[in-house]
Amino acid sequence: MIDAEDQECSPADVTHLLDGSRMSIKVEVIGGSVTASHLVEEIADKHHLHLASVSDAFTTQGCTTLHVT
Repeated sequence: MIDAEDQECSPADVTHLLDGSRMSIKVEVIGGSVTASHLVEEIADKHHLHLASVSDAFTTQGCTTLHVT
């Protein structure tokens, strides 16, 4: 699915945390494994955006977590 189609299917995938920062959650199947991705806003200024990504992949071999900043 291309990005524009994805956005049409899930327009409300952004929520706010208690501290007011935005977070996006996406659950999808990649290569037969269920993956839950969380993008959390760390810095959101007019000309600077920094996100932290935490993804959990659930496979037949077990669960793994990937952190990307």
